[in-house]
Amino acid sequence: MNNYDKHNYRTTGMKRVLHIILFSLIPLVGFSQFDTKELYIYSRLGFGVGFTDINYRTVLGGNEQGTPRSVKANIGGGLTTEMGLGLKMFNNVYLEPFVSYMFSTSKYTNVGTQVYKVSTNRFNIGISGKYFVHINSEMNLELYGGTSYRVPQDMVVETEFGDENVTFNSNVGLHGGFGTNYQKGNFVLNAGLRYRFESYQLNSDQDLPMQFEQINPELTDLKIRGVDIVFSVMYNFQ
Repeated sequence: MNNYDKHNYRTTGMKRVLHIILFSLIPLVGFSQFDTKELYIYSRLGFGVGFTDINYRTVLGGNEQGTPRSVKANIGGGLTTEMGLGLKMFNNVYLEPFVSYMFSTSKYTNVGTQVYKVSTNRFNIGISGKYFVHINSEMNLELYGGTSYRVPQDMVVETEFGDENVTFNSNVGLHGGFGTNYQKGNFVLNAGLRYRFESYQLNSDQDLPMQFEQINPELTDLKIRGVDIVFSVMYNFQ
């Protein structure tokens, strides 16, 4: 990849980040008209386990016959940081617009000595529908599902022969889960599980390594599945 192409990819990445920041401000402006008793804000951490394994093949450091070296990595897990709002629609039903960023790195060992990694970090902006089931004055259950617009950064594959970057297009993903809430005053502590499904198309406008499409056909339509253990802190405006 030449310097001009690298500059274009960096510029595209910055544009993606700016779009997410702008879209994340829309809920704050639109929901400011509601009474504060109908709103809450939250911060969330998710620790993900992935169900998606890929065999990434590279011609870097191949043998004399040109046989690609293969790297097996799990790309469905990672750490997610998230912030959002909760807006009461009616009874126990809320909408939650949110923004998040997922740090996803899978390590692997080559010949039992060197440790390398595959990184698939991504930005998300989305919305969930949530239903609360009352248990008592301090506890309730929550069920939710929703969708998000996911903007992946370049997949970075580190090998002993060099790094390779692969670009995917943004796409819409789905998620759903459940959790338990414990309320103390205006604060709520939450723990739960969340399932994620993501699908990405390979960006054709890039300078890929030689023979990439032939030796990595599964990456032209990449599907990622994972489960997050999530912990949240909410603040109710009352």
